[in-house]
Amino acid sequence: MHGYYGLTYDTIRGAPRYILSNNVVTTVTYWLSGLIAKAKTVVNCYDEGGGVAILTNLLGGSAEYHFMQPFGYINTTILVGGITTNNPFFRSNSSARIIGGAPPPCVAPRTSFGNHVFDILGGKTYDATAGPHTGTENVNQYIASTIQAVGMNCAASAGNASNVRAQATLTLK
Repeated sequence: MHGYYGLTYDTIRGAPRYILSNNVVTTVTYWLSGLIAKAKTVVNCYDEGGGVAILTNLLGGSAEYHFMQPFGYINTTILVGGITTNNPFFRSNSSARIIGGAPPPCVAPRTSFGNHVFDILGGKTYDATAGPHTGTENVNQYIASTIQAVGMNCAASAGNASNVRAQATLTLK
């Protein structure tokens, strides 16, 4: 779902297209037939995380959909659709895909993930939105490799493992 399915990350506002419920923390209703038909090609992390969890579970796995808030400023990564960035909503304010510096500043115009969804299977983290992360890291390793925690104002907005919540219910439409 990260690179070969023809989906692209929503770099304007990160809005979901396949999540049909309003509360992504307790219950998620997922439009699986829409995903299979590629009714929408622009997605966000809720869409990607839900799709990975549901498809994995349909094949006999036991993937868990997890929600994390706050998340924070991301290290340079490749978002779904091949977008290399450390500024995920660059189109929302016409800023650069990559904000430079050593370390890059965590202030406007650079944008961050206020929250993020990823999956856990067998204690390992899967993220089809960014990276991708393919089950080689536990949650703490995933957070350390994904979130920029050093630099101007970065640590103040960075989440940690205590901010991760397991999804209660995934349902299909």
